[in-house]
Amino acid sequence: MSRLRGAALGLSALALGAAGLAYLLRAPEPAPAPAGPPPAPPSAPPSAPSPVSSPEASPAPRPEPAPVSAAAPAGCAEDEPDPPGFVRPSVWELIRLRNAELRDRLPQLSRDASPDLRAGLVGLSAADPDPALERLRAAPDRDRDGFDVAVAGLLNAASRALADGDLEAAARRATRAVEEAPADPGARALRAMVLREQGRERAAWETLAPAFAGTPDEPAIALLHARLSEDVGEHAAAREAIDAYLREVPEDARVTGWRARVRVRAELTETHARRSWNGVEVLWPDQDPRATPIDALMETVDGAMRAMARVMGVARRPELTVVVYRAREEMRSATCSPEWTGAVFDGALHVDLDRLADPDGLRTVRHEATHAQLALARGPIPFWLNEGVAQWMEGPITEGKARRLAALASRGVWIPFASLEGPFLVIDDPADAGFAYDQSLVMVRWLVEREGQRAIADALRLVAEGDPHDLLTRLSPDADGRALLGFAGELADRARLSPRPGTR
Repeated sequence: MSRLRGAALGLSALALGAAGLAYLLRAPEPAPAPAGPPPAPPSAPPSAPSPVSSPEASPAPRPEPAPVSAAAPAGCAEDEPDPPGFVRPSVWELIRLRNAELRDRLPQLSRDASPDLRAGLVGLSAADPDPALERLRAAPDRDRDGFDVAVAGLLNAASRALADGDLEAAARRATRAVEEAPADPGARALRAMVLREQGRERAAWETLAPAFAGTPDEPAIALLHARLSEDVGEHAAAREAIDAYLREVPEDARVTGWRARVRVRAELTETHARRSWNGVEVLWPDQDPRATPIDALMETVDGAMRAMARVMGVARRPELTVVVYRAREEMRSATCSPEWTGAVFDGALHVDLDRLADPDGLRTVRHEATHAQLALARGPIPFWLNEGVAQWMEGPITEGKARRLAALASRGVWIPFASLEGPFLVIDDPADAGFAYDQSLVMVRWLVEREGQRAIADALRLVAEGDPHDLLTRLSPDADGRALLGFAGELADRARLSPRPGTR
């Protein structure tokens, strides 16, 4: 048994994202009243958040690692279902238990707390708890039998800010918690989670590394470190962390399969060089004579994220790692993606020199960089919206895409909109995948042309509010299958009439 597990500090990297925390905490509620007369000046003890439900009863987080396609290359382990009764260590358990311990200690704290400690606890549930946090930090009796009330208060306030989507406040408070208790793995885990939500994976990885070094036998810390290591292309570190996790949780078949994928990535990129510019870090085979368009690659990634950020009305993702493989089959082996995949974003952007040499290679990069920017949105984005927006951001419709849209219009059938809310990587047949992608593009272009570009931000707002279903018909009531087929034909005709670069 690990030291942290004995202290009931469980973590997980497979349940990252602010939405996950939102359903573990609820509005503050009064703690049990203490025996005897109440302290002055408050007439009742302070309140603290408490758990509402377990992660298993809540909406599923975004899958990590990405699912393995049945059409993946040989050597890719198939995804295995979790064994009956298996519960993967939960990152939110640490936050829940810290908040629960703070709540359970309130009756005793209310009896003999100093004025600063009492005022700080009372103010924790305020809309702005920062003044209360300063009172807790100043309290001479903040350390109660090894339990630092000030750090617990910081984690409480940071976690609630994260649940509310206030990443700036969450980052500020989690950073202060790490400053107050640099050896506390819970503080480091929470700060790493917030940084990852902000798209700052390198900073998140650096924050969590000391926690993993200090508690390698805590499987959830190891798993979180492995996930972050993969995000920044530190494949050797990811292998070490996965090995540490599997020593404690050998029955996790999915992570066992993921380990094989990480091993392939580590071997394929062992001699790669690193280059960074404007927050874009590229791992690339610099000795390959074809590896010359790296500047264009970095500029394309930067430009695509900036463009998508403007549509969303947010800041550009501050960091992104791009891994470049020598050949297409290397990229597919490293990502276990289906045959029709040109590139992959799974926390890092994966592409290969064969694709970059293609005339449409940079369009593919823009597509995946758009996914990277969209990944900062709150909530599970329906896949038609995610893939449709990424195609829209590629640029003008190509001749090949125009032919496919014309075929879509002429076949007279469409995929029910609700069927396009699930993941496309599980589609193995290239023709079926193409059909799903083409209709998704038509749906997004319909939304933009009929309702304006702001409709994309409106759709993402509804997703963030927890209402991601039937977005197209809610935002554009005239949209239906037959209307979309006619619009697909219209888009195809327009693209055929548009002049191509270098023509008149």
